[in-house]
Amino acid sequence: MEQYCADLEETGYTTLSERSRVVGVYSPVNRCLKTSFSLAMAQLLSRDLKVLYLNMEDCSGFAGLTGEEYKRGMSDLFYYYRQGSFSFGRLGSVIYTWGDLDYVPPVQYPEDLTFISSQEIAGLIKQISKESTYGTIILDLGQMGKRAADVLEVCDGIYMPVKDDCVSAAKVEEFEAYLAASGHNAIMSRIQKINLPYHCTFGRKDNYLDQLLWSELGDYTRQLLRKQP
Repeated sequence: MEQYCADLEETGYTTLSERSRVVGVYSPVNRCLKTSFSLAMAQLLSRDLKVLYLNMEDCSGFAGLTGEEYKRGMSDLFYYYRQGSFSFGRLGSVIYTWGDLDYVPPVQYPEDLTFISSQEIAGLIKQISKESTYGTIILDLGQMGKRAADVLEVCDGIYMPVKDDCVSAAKVEEFEAYLAASGHNAIMSRIQKINLPYHCTFGRKDNYLDQLLWSELGDYTRQLLRKQP
């Protein structure tokens, strides 16, 4: 794979596809099933489209869910981008596959998300969208706080899982006030708030991703996608 990447860089290879659609999933609310929803949506969309799932959480637990031992992932993409050496070949070298879904493993260390700016993350996503062959990129954003606004700017659509309690509502209101005060008002029109059902029929992590599709959350996600244009 390393030789393959080197060959691509020497020939200056880039893809000629149109820009990928970027779908962001973000919420200032904790424990709202954000990642479970992102994974369910990504798996369902990958049946008809070429989909890339990117997880931007500092502690995702992803290796435990998939049972994989990752040697490369988002940390490497951040490094390539900051060094100015990111390419389509570099992206291919860090992609793993689950069923029909392609994904890049999350960062190896939380510090890797701390040391890269939100503008750089947004720039990387834009470059992946422009140069890759994916129809859709699912961007699962972690607790980036108000830094998330810069990344959400590159998203064509945004799902925001919310909860009904007053504390969660206050967090959403505070984030929306920040968007308005910081000049990110345009993001508001692309946010669709969703109240996700808790899936109580399973919970074992060794086959969690497979079972997601047949849970209450999986059914909810199917119905939601059918309503989208």
